[in-house]
Amino acid sequence: KMGMASTPYEEKRAVGITPDLLRVSVGIEHIDDIKADFIQAFEKLWATNIQDCSFDARLDYKLKQIKVKIDSEQIKPEDIRPEFLEKYGSIDGIYEYLIKNKPDEQLCFSHGDTSLPNIFGHGDKLSGFIDVSDCGVGDIWFDIAVTAKSIKRNYNEEAVQIFYREIKNKIGKIKHDIIDYYLTLVEL
Repeated sequence: KMGMASTPYEEKRAVGITPDLLRVSVGIEHIDDIKADFIQAFEKLWATNIQDCSFDARLDYKLKQIKVKIDSEQIKPEDIRPEFLEKYGSIDGIYEYLIKNKPDEQLCFSHGDTSLPNIFGHGDKLSGFIDVSDCGVGDIWFDIAVTAKSIKRNYNEEAVQIFYREIKNKIGKIKHDIIDYYLTLVEL
């Protein structure tokens, strides 16, 4: 993939990436200053009609991709955090857990990688997303889990709880068991 720094100015301008575009500088802003931006991003994604979407980001698709990577030894034990290997015993043990514990999906248009640096704003409004190669019809909780992981990595657990409170206002009860499931899935 080509990074933004090496993309010619004309190409960036053609897709709306101008010098006055604000890209969230993760970890610099206070979480209270940016939480509305992320809620706005989720609202835009979730409002997308998935009726005719041909891109599949559902759990069965993700699990098939993981299985191919496991079978071709693209996932190695040293790539997995030790606490996951301790809990499940092996990469195959993690995969077995994922197969046996699949949650019911709450389908929406999923970005597929809602890490904080992949969301752009201009002024106080959402202006776009990058890294959309994994987007498609998927589970709302997958994007929430990925965002929570990114917030924790770039801020702290307190910021994750702020994020959960804001999301709860939009979707109701936070399903921590499903979030934990997806945090396990993204280990692979």
